[in-house]
Amino acid sequence: MIFKIPKKVIRLLLVLSICMYSCKECPTENPQNGEDTTISLNLIHRDCISALIQVEMNVDSTQLNTFLLKNDVDTLGEYHFHGSDTALTISNLEPSTDYSFLVVSPVNKNKSIRSDTVMFRTMDLSNKQFTAETFRYNTVFMVMRDAWIFDENNIWVIGTFDLDTDGDGYEEPYNFSIFNGNEWQPKLIELIGNWGSDIIAFSEDDIWVLECSPINIMSDFIGERYRLYNQGIIPDTICLQAMYSISPSDIYFAGPSGSLVHYDGEEFSALDSGTDFDIVNIDGDEYGNMAYVARNPHNSQETQVMILKNGKWQELLHSYSVTGNLSEGDYGYLNCLDVFDGFVYIVTFNHLVRYHFETGNISRIYGRQSGIEMFILDHNDIMIFTSYGSSFFYNGKTFTEISDGTPDTYYYSGHYNGQMGCIAGDHICIVRQQ
Repeated sequence: MIFKIPKKVIRLLLVLSICMYSCKECPTENPQNGEDTTISLNLIHRDCISALIQVEMNVDSTQLNTFLLKNDVDTLGEYHFHGSDTALTISNLEPSTDYSFLVVSPVNKNKSIRSDTVMFRTMDLSNKQFTAETFRYNTVFMVMRDAWIFDENNIWVIGTFDLDTDGDGYEEPYNFSIFNGNEWQPKLIELIGNWGSDIIAFSEDDIWVLECSPINIMSDFIGERYRLYNQGIIPDTICLQAMYSISPSDIYFAGPSGSLVHYDGEEFSALDSGTDFDIVNIDGDEYGNMAYVARNPHNSQETQVMILKNGKWQELLHSYSVTGNLSEGDYGYLNCLDVFDGFVYIVTFNHLVRYHFETGNISRIYGRQSGIEMFILDHNDIMIFTSYGSSFFYNGKTFTEISDGTPDTYYYSGHYNGQMGCIAGDHICIVRQQ
């Protein structure tokens, strides 16, 4: 039996086949053909030896897979896209050098797209050099915990030591020492006990000290101790040990079991920190970026770094041992950090690690350094204090050790203002710029 196909059906099938064929051939219907695909390159940051760049696409760049980074003459490398916005650090640049970059990505075998050229100059290396000198009172017992530098003729160090200052044969307790440019002068501030752990000063009439509770010292060493456990803000078993501030009306206090307290200039309030580890080092910048280092109270080798992002704390790094495992992204023991210019720099057992809050890019500055505290004045002006009597200055490319030459010393914390540093411990070490 022969079936006849109606003419209307034949015409419909013919139209459909033409449309299907046209869609396969028409280049304007598929954004991956390159007609409507664009790529751009933005310079996010540059320092002495690296640049943070961001490559952006108007389509799902993962379908394009790779792009080439070029200068005016050569191809510098091939990189993989990670979403439509891809940030990466270009390393091994030279200081004080002009660079021009562009990116090119193949759309298909016949077409590539390219960005505009971005030109920049890397930072100069810092030429600062330092010497170190130490001081110790002639006493059997001396433990200084932290320091604050107003200027080279006004340095305050907090701690505890005993001295026989009147020659009667009896040593009296002191908890402060102030350097006036010529000598260290012992002081006893009755408001503070013997175990102050942290100091921040906005002026000589507005000084904050942590001795489990926050203490605000005003003129003539008169002030107030805020017993937060009496207010129900923290348990009476908590001894706050770390402090960070941008202004007198924006101070953070942190300590064991993830305790985190904020002072707005008038009131204290407890905050969620996102951890039950002990917070030992906390910092932030003027853009609202914050981070802290915390340690497992049940395993002293386990540490973590938490960052504040989009108003919530989230874990950035976690290390389960001192040495870590770089192949698994474990950088080893997380010592201390500093937040600066939209980055958090972290001193780890293996490298100085840097994370950019906006892009989420993480990079390493090679050079294994331990440290108890870090201060960043610029990306080429970083001071790292260690517990064993040496400091390390990073000039934007290399680390230089600054040794006080005193054996068997131990330090807890300190302060660096760009011109000089002071470390407090069983000695007082002043690091001076030559």
